[in-house]
Amino acid sequence: AKNPVIAVKAAFKGTIVRLFIFYMLSIALMLAIVPWRQSGTGESPFLMAMNVIHLPAAAGIFNFIVLVAALSAMNGQLYITTRMMFSLSRAGQAPAALGRVSRRGIPVNALAMSCIGIVVSIVLSLVAPETSFA
Repeated sequence: AKNPVIAVKAAFKGTIVRLFIFYMLSIALMLAIVPWRQSGTGESPFLMAMNVIHLPAAAGIFNFIVLVAALSAMNGQLYITTRMMFSLSRAGQAPAALGRVSRRGIPVNALAMSCIGIVVSIVLSLVAPETSFA
């Protein structure tokens, strides 16, 4: 960006406005379809709304959307964690090995460390699902 300060501010404001609009629209649509006293009493309110309008395979569609969102969030977190480990290493606040890059400019050691963190969290959620994230 030519002027990153202005670009970041504009992107942040736009993101907040879009999130607010989409959140409020989805809640309004859900409440227009399902009475508010019935929503959230056993299954997802969005899934209830899909079932009320007789959307075929509503549960499968909703589960697919949730899965894609979770994978997207994990991918973003992997990128952020890798870059954070790389930056901390370059600033002298993490082991120097995490600051090395491959010939293609990829911080492979920081990426490996981030992937190890994902594997540890998966193992913990399988071993102790009730207490692993408490």
